[in-house]
Amino acid sequence: MIAAALVNGMGPQAEPEVWRKLSTLYRVNFGLIRRVPVFARVAAALMRRSVNSEKGFLLRRLAVRLPAEDQRIMEHSRMEAELNEAIVESLRLGSSGTIQDLPVFARPWGFRFEEVSVPVLLWHGTEDAHTPIVMGRFVAERIPGCQATFLEGAGHLWLFENFDTVFDALTKQAVV
Repeated sequence: MIAAALVNGMGPQAEPEVWRKLSTLYRVNFGLIRRVPVFARVAAALMRRSVNSEKGFLLRRLAVRLPAEDQRIMEHSRMEAELNEAIVESLRLGSSGTIQDLPVFARPWGFRFEEVSVPVLLWHGTEDAHTPIVMGRFVAERIPGCQATFLEGAGHLWLFENFDTVFDALTKQAVV
């Protein structure tokens, strides 16, 4: 059997029910990306410039806005090094991938969650600063039979300490 796992997954921002519940800053940023696509290029160029200016600079700037639990997870030197490496690698060949991804989040996705026919396990941190909880709740309410776990106090980086939990649950679901 096939099953899927979503961990702090991005939700459809173009849905009015989701859009209304997002923070003003989130709506401004993605509203600009939706209406003025060149904004995605500017944002990606700034990310690339900051990555190239000083190792760890972008990650340190992003970390300031993270909830306490994510900051605790990032304190592990290995975690910080891996995240820095991932950011650098994601922009190594340029920012075209980021430029293509950002507008996808900001427009309709072209399918209905109610049509998903595989078992879905969902985990979402209530304090996720990157992917707001409203997105997880919206998706969980629409996917038939979705088994959702909302993690009180957890942020976006919860998965990095809980891979085994997700893989064990997914394996059990896929075998059923």
